[in-house]
Amino acid sequence: MDGVVIDSNHIHLENWNGVFKKRFNKNISEKKFAEHLGESPKEFTGNMLKIAGINSSYDDIYPIIKENYLKLKYKIKLKQGLVEILKKLKRRYKIALATGAAKENAIDTLNSFGISDYFDCIVGGDEVKRAKPDPEIFIKAAKMLKLQPAECAVIEDAKMGIIAAKEAGTFAISIPDNLTRHQDHGKADLHLKSIAELNDELLDKIGNK
Repeated sequence: MDGVVIDSNHIHLENWNGVFKKRFNKNISEKKFAEHLGESPKEFTGNMLKIAGINSSYDDIYPIIKENYLKLKYKIKLKQGLVEILKKLKRRYKIALATGAAKENAIDTLNSFGISDYFDCIVGGDEVKRAKPDPEIFIKAAKMLKLQPAECAVIEDAKMGIIAAKEAGTFAISIPDNLTRHQDHGKADLHLKSIAELNDELLDKIGNK
């Protein structure tokens, strides 16, 4: 969801640095922050605390991060060209959202932008035992769509998601944003600059693989 459906990664960076600056007078560079995007909330929090040299814990800081994020949500927009692509995909394909975010948060986000009807199912990070790069979330999404993973393509902006997609046995499409471009997406089967590049010709080629 974050980085593919909604343009939110830069808002997350603003949020974390805002909290860290106010409480600890610390700051995280864009590159260091971006290197860990796609991790589970607990793992990501631990890495941010370590990078910033802050003596705190997930249980102490994450609720503050989460609360402060709600104040910044109004800034978030859909990825450019997303609705047009969803309309195109919906005519031919089943669509699942597999996100590290909690399912309730994912549903609220889709509803707030009026795009929930495009998705046949949603799998939240709180519905799996193991976070990306473990393939569990994509295997579960394929099962909910009544498809084999090999019949699916995953669109990802983060390295952890691409690894999970390949481990699940799906076709992996990399579409990084300004932050996740700092990551290594070499394991992806296809590299695009924008979701708008998913035209019918390209989709047909993917479907024949």
